Amino acid sequence: MKNIADGIPSYKSLYNKSEIIKAIADPLRLEILYLLKNEELCACHIDSTLDKPQSTVAHHLSLLKKANLLNWRKEGKWTYYSLSNPKIIDLIEEITSENTIDEGIASERVDSGEIAIEQVINNENTKTRIPNQADNEFFKAFEDKAKEFNIFKVGYTKIETKKFNPEIKHENLIVLATPMDENIIKAPLGEKAKKLNKAFYANFRKITEELSQYLKKRGFKTQIAYPNEILLDLPYFAQKTGMGYVGNSGLLITPEQGSKIKLSGILTSIDNSIFDKSPKSINKHKWIRDYCKDCGECIENCESEALIKSEGDIAKLSESRCIGSEEGCTYCIEKCPFNEKGYSLVKEELSENFEDKILKIIDTLS
Repeated sequence: MKNIADGIPSYKSLYNKSEIIKAIADPLRLEILYLLKNEELCACHIDSTLDKPQSTVAHHLSLLKKANLLNWRKEGKWTYYSLSNPKIIDLIEEITSENTIDEGIASERVDSGEIAIEQVINNENTKTRIPNQADNEFFKAFEDKAKEFNIFKVGYTKIETKKFNPEIKHENLIVLATPMDENIIKAPLGEKAKKLNKAFYANFRKITEELSQYLKKRGFKTQIAYPNEILLDLPYFAQKTGMGYVGNSGLLITPEQGSKIKLSGILTSIDNSIFDKSPKSINKHKWIRDYCKDCGECIENCESEALIKSEGDIAKLSESRCIGSEEGCTYCIEKCPFNEKGYSLVKEELSENFEDKILKIIDTLS
């Protein structure tokens, strides 16, 4: 046994090998490797061929670079990628050949979460589990996992627009809320703000992907609604879960974090009554709408004039004018009273102002 043990590579060597194996253990990353099999490609060509968000592709390219599977070079503003070892595809083909893996068994493994009824052996009893069913303990475990990633609130609701939008694959939505760091909010426009903003969104995307994988590994189907993308009106659906209320800026305002939060979502095949509930807490936050009508700080402090006052409850946002994502602009959050003073103090002031108005009316009548 000692001779066998002596033949095992060092821990550092095994760790490096495991990082390479983890790097290729993803269909999208394998697709990137296959794209680069015969030629060097610009990142822009990889993005367009895969038809995925640029930030998603960039994240996977970064993982492949970290595992030393890619070479890259800069030419002007473009980055070009190539395989560090052209034989990597041949090696992948060899270890996944029909002689090594029975494709029928592999396929059956992939589809195991989608079968109609799964038999689960527990001691001597056989239980029948209907796929896509999850109990309250499962959601508690999921929320505990989310907290590890600084998700301070998780909400559940249904997507009533699914039948109108073919891009939406599931009708049940999990909304994830995370706070923005004060350093991002207070950073003046410039390279630092852009860098902080970009890093925040990249990390939030990664967190959402991690939690999506958590669900997939347990046999459920998922579709990600990334932060800052247009698949879903996430503030509206977060409001529907009872997290808070959408303010004049179109941002969700919550008791815990005011207006300094960002949202992402996971559409899922999970079926549970938790998605059908209409939280009573929605009504508790409705006063925000009335406060925002008279406030207008976000509109006045929007330097790009992207927020336009409207007759409705929420200001209209001009996507073409808004520089938040590109330049790291957060003035609509920074100058918001819910950020400067906090939810509780704003509510207290509103209540005092309301009482003053009542007293004035009484004085007038008397």
